[in-house]
Amino acid sequence: MKAQQEAVFIHIPCDLCGTRDFVTLGKPKASGKIENIVPIPEDISIVRCKRCGFYYTDPMPFWRENELQDIYDATYFPEMTRWWKRVKTKVNPQRRLDTIEKHATSGISQFLEVGCGLGYGLEDAIRRGWVVCGQEVSPFFADQVITRLGIKVFVGQLAAAHYPENYFDAVYVDSVLEHLPQPMEMFREIHRVLKPDGVAYITVTNEDALINKLRSLFFKLTQPRRCPILSPLAYPVHLIGFTPDTFRLACESVGFEVKRVVVCAGTSEWRKFGIRNVGCLLLNIIYFPVYLIGEKLGKGIAIEAVIIPRKQDRK
Repeated sequence: MKAQQEAVFIHIPCDLCGTRDFVTLGKPKASGKIENIVPIPEDISIVRCKRCGFYYTDPMPFWRENELQDIYDATYFPEMTRWWKRVKTKVNPQRRLDTIEKHATSGISQFLEVGCGLGYGLEDAIRRGWVVCGQEVSPFFADQVITRLGIKVFVGQLAAAHYPENYFDAVYVDSVLEHLPQPMEMFREIHRVLKPDGVAYITVTNEDALINKLRSLFFKLTQPRRCPILSPLAYPVHLIGFTPDTFRLACESVGFEVKRVVVCAGTSEWRKFGIRNVGCLLLNIIYFPVYLIGEKLGKGIAIEAVIIPRKQDRK
């Protein structure tokens, strides 16, 4: 690979509060796939901002277009069990778009799915009669959606789509922000394109999950240089991480009001893995009690939130 095609790794301040004061938590795991795509800096680490608690990678990888294509290709998603496929493609999109309708103060016509992946949110929105737009950085995923649903999908970063201001009634963002080196840019763009009475539904991974506390303790005892939080160099390629507090701070700092936050998920992790991935299946069965306690304590592995533009900001 030519040097000018390689990702740029840059030391940047916390994207949430702008400070450069952080605690280094350890080194991330690297997969052969990403190591084959780009050389990895020796000093790359997972850090936590001392001021706000935001988790991020330092130095931060800014992937080039060709690298995004290599990372988010046909091999990105692991094989799904029949149960997880139904939840991911049908149950979750329907439940979340039902929630959007419940919180909408006016009818929904224009709908945007950010980072639409294979288009399950778009598919459910079409079923509801909404006019849909999809955005995706992976040409492979975009082509799958175009072929299956027969709709246009913008390929590139959200801001590059130049959607009109105050245009969408609803925006759906499922597990996208974790992949961005500077997620606040997307928060601001979602705020810009959403109508003053619009609704957004966003899901992100919860780095404050109880299972992460257990893993961190285990790694301190067995692999003190390693950090189990985030995965910038291996699946699922998460560059940054939110907690419920930092997620709420991010929303409010760009002019959103958080209407509803649920910290959930975990106890069904074992059902995602079939007999072809016995190791992951057994590990998640062992973790089950921790997932269960985590969900009961509000420290599950996922944050799901309904947000709306703050009224005084959108008069």
